[in-house]
Amino acid sequence: MTLNVSGDLDSSGIYGAAAPNPHVVPATTIDLEVAERGLQAPFVIKLDTHGFELPILNGARGTLRKYRS
Repeated sequence: MTLNVSGDLDSSGIYGAAAPNPHVVPATTIDLEVAERGLQAPFVIKLDTHGFELPILNGARGTLRKYRS
């Protein structure tokens, strides 16, 4: 996906108008990273994604379901 990097970095993101310094970056999911790396609970998920929390958490469904208390 394309990450639009702004001059002040605070308004960088994958949304909105293209910034003058775009970077193509890989995308993954929490579920895929947990599985591929063999990670074990406990986990902490900290999000500061300006409205993209639900899509991110959708990519963690398996992990959250497996390790819920």
